[in-house]
Amino acid sequence: MCWATSGVEPVGDCRDWDENLSDGERDLLAYLLVSVAASKAVDFENLASHFASCVRMEEARCFYGLQLASAGAHMETFSRFARAFIKGAASRAFYFNAIANVPFVRRKAQWVMRWVDAQDPPFRVRLVAFLAAKAIFYSGTFFCLSWFDERGILPALCHASELVARDESVGIDFACRLLRLLGVRPCHHVVRRIVLDAVNIEKEFLKELVGASGFAFDADRMGLYVEYVADRLLEAMGYQAEFSTPNPWTFGSLRPLRGSAGFFERVDMM
Repeated sequence: MCWATSGVEPVGDCRDWDENLSDGERDLLAYLLVSVAASKAVDFENLASHFASCVRMEEARCFYGLQLASAGAHMETFSRFARAFIKGAASRAFYFNAIANVPFVRRKAQWVMRWVDAQDPPFRVRLVAFLAAKAIFYSGTFFCLSWFDERGILPALCHASELVARDESVGIDFACRLLRLLGVRPCHHVVRRIVLDAVNIEKEFLKELVGASGFAFDADRMGLYVEYVADRLLEAMGYQAEFSTPNPWTFGSLRPLRGSAGFFERVDMM
């Protein structure tokens, strides 16, 4: 989980942004970049306020410290790519305030505030919601970036996404193991409600974002991929799968990190 953001430079990808993407693809990518950057800022605050300060196990506290450093690196990396790609003060002001300006981005932030960034839910429930946000809310983003990687464009951004996906996989592994160690686990109906809410929000996000961009994949089929990811998450947490949806794609099977475990690519590690 240790890598330097200076080793991933966006400069070389600017030519692909200008010459090899359609207007719709540029719009889609801009939303994805600022959405992830904003989500990472929220992750950082939640890790510090609602997780690292709430555990007594020394090993868990140390790991949360490592996750805080990773979340900062992720936020900086995606912000740098967004600043390199998005030109003009007006465009930057709009995209970098996507939570305020774009309803389908705002819904994700409001969901996190409801389940994670709040004092009412007990730690075990916040942990499930944090897992759902990391796995389900990033599933569409990592899938889209994997597709750009398959096309052989935006190599620096795709490499950065592989590094981030690796870190997220380790974080999900840790959180699932921690959940299993808790003396009182969340009730199945609570877990189911959290996961289904996250799935529906991510589907709506992809439908509104992908549908308007002319992206190569339709939002309904990408929604099946979100269900597949949700099932793998439920199983990794020790609960029954909800959808029994197979992976609808023949590429990018829950990676994008080649040769290593991506999102639930190797559930036996969980």
